[in-house]
Amino acid sequence: KQALLLSEFNYHDAPRKWNFPMRNQTLALLSDIVLVAQAEKKSGTLITVKNAMEFGIPVAVLSFDNEIFGEGAKELVESFDIKVLNSKRDLETFLTSTSTK
Repeated sequence: KQALLLSEFNYHDAPRKWNFPMRNQTLALLSDIVLVAQAEKKSGTLITVKNAMEFGIPVAVLSFDNEIFGEGAKELVESFDIKVLNSKRDLETFLTSTSTK
């Protein structure tokens, strides 16, 4: 098997609270898009979304049975121009419209 470990930290560094925002920025930068399934008001998801938006990476919130999970996700939809995906078709349209060629 082959694998890749990508980190801004040394192999033996223990996880620390202040490391997670840096990790979330790395996740955003490696992403073509960011899909939010759930986000609380103080969550790493919101840090990832903020970074993605700063770098122009498309963001959408997933809705399950027309319900958005988490206060942070609801706040994203209310405060920013973030698309809510309510169906498989919405997701397919979003993925097609954001695909890089």
